[in-house]
Amino acid sequence: MNTDDRRHHSRIDFAATARIVGPDGLQAGRLKDISFKGALLLLDSPWQGEAGKKYILEFVLSGSYEVIRMAVTAAWAQDREVGLRCVGLDLESASHLRRLVELNLGSAELLERELESLSRGQ
Repeated sequence: MNTDDRRHHSRIDFAATARIVGPDGLQAGRLKDISFKGALLLLDSPWQGEAGKKYILEFVLSGSYEVIRMAVTAAWAQDREVGLRCVGLDLESASHLRRLVELNLGSAELLERELESLSRGQ
């Protein structure tokens, strides 16, 4: 688990093939970490997106066929690395992400704190 004291949400180290789908096509890469508030990706090529535009981040949970789809905007980008801010999550993806976070935190109590913080908008 990778946490940062400046954040209100734990960032879970999670390596998976991912892609960002947007109005201009898609970009492939590797997910480095994920949280309820966003994700960090290392792309196969330099970031081609634009700040403020909405994209869909997609990745498959390892060992299953479950796909998490998160509506995102680019918070920052530097060469091939891009930080994404979550702006929406469907119910099924939220359920899968909740389970992923719970398993990685190792505690239902920590998960509840994460969700409470999220509901307060932090």
